[in-house]
Amino acid sequence: MRAQAETGRREFDGVSRRPVNPSITAHAAHELIECGTTMMHVGDHELTAHVVRFWRGESVLEITVAGAGAQSSSMSKVSRRLTTEHEPILAGYLTDALQKG
Repeated sequence: MRAQAETGRREFDGVSRRPVNPSITAHAAHELIECGTTMMHVGDHELTAHVVRFWRGESVLEITVAGAGAQSSSMSKVSRRLTTEHEPILAGYLTDALQKG
């Protein structure tokens, strides 16, 4: 039974974790900082992301991934003043969304 569970987990990880080129997500993270929005295509998936800024000073990164007959979305609280220091964090969010989406 344990062997079946391990095999199932490996198969699920293989399906749910698709490789993502780090330069693509780094460029998209830079675009988010500069423009507040980005869109990219990876395989048969399309990712759109934008920073929503609220009046009281909070900001949220909203990411939507669509493709292969399914759609997923996520929201993460981010800094109000995004700088280049935040690029690795944003790239991580984008990579995670693409791998799960």
